[in-house]
Amino acid sequence: MVCSSPAPLQVHAVTFKRQDVVKAVRSFGKLTSGAVAGLRAEHVQAMLEALPEAADALTALVNNFSNGGVPEPLRKF
Repeated sequence: MVCSSPAPLQVHAVTFKRQDVVKAVRSFGKLTSGAVAGLRAEHVQAMLEALPEAADALTALVNNFSNGGVPEPLRKF
């Protein structure tokens, strides 16, 4: 009997727009938390308020993560 490898999984790239990322961040409640380190949505909202240009970096991060660019140590979270 010959065993073959399963077919490779096809993944389609997902790209989020800057305005969609900012809108999503603003939609979270102030006490929303999902980070082990204590980072809350309120912190990210304040960052975007103080540094609107940070939205470009955040959008790049979201797009990188959504397309499989999560570093190995973080994948368990």
